[in-house]
Amino acid sequence: MSQRTKRSGASTPVPVTASTPVQQSGSAAMGGAAASQHHSGSRPSSPLSPTRHSRMQEKQSLQYLNDRLAAYMDRMRMLEQENSRLTMEVRTSQDTSTREVSNIKSMYEHELSDARKLLDETSREKARMEIDGKRILEENEDLKKRKLAARIAGKRTTGEQLSPAER
Repeated sequence: MSQRTKRSGASTPVPVTASTPVQQSGSAAMGGAAASQHHSGSRPSSPLSPTRHSRMQEKQSLQYLNDRLAAYMDRMRMLEQENSRLTMEVRTSQDTSTREVSNIKSMYEHELSDARKLLDETSREKARMEIDGKRILEENEDLKKRKLAARIAGKRTTGEQLSPAER
């Protein structure tokens, strides 16, 4: 026996659950008549020789594995397409969100700038009012002192007495 025959004969059969029916070759379908022609005349012809049976099992298992691989590859393609679609959806959502946030941010920055300008203007006006108020109070005190000095000077000339409130 050759090395190849030993391996194929010793392999464990793989259960075939594929939906693809196994096609038999023309020699097996004819009841082994064509297969017996290839063998020496001393061996009795059988429908499937052990080697042929092993090769049929290998073919079935390879077809099953090939079907599984094809299904796996189809699934991978579908998942890659879904991943691409979802990536685009996420990117679109992020772009929309970023754009909306930027718009709101610029709107609030504009309002904040206006509020700061108004606050600065109000602070300047308050400072100006405080300065004007102090100036008016000082002028008032100065006028009171002048008026009192004029009264004192007028009463001295006339000789009248100052009242305690005028002092």
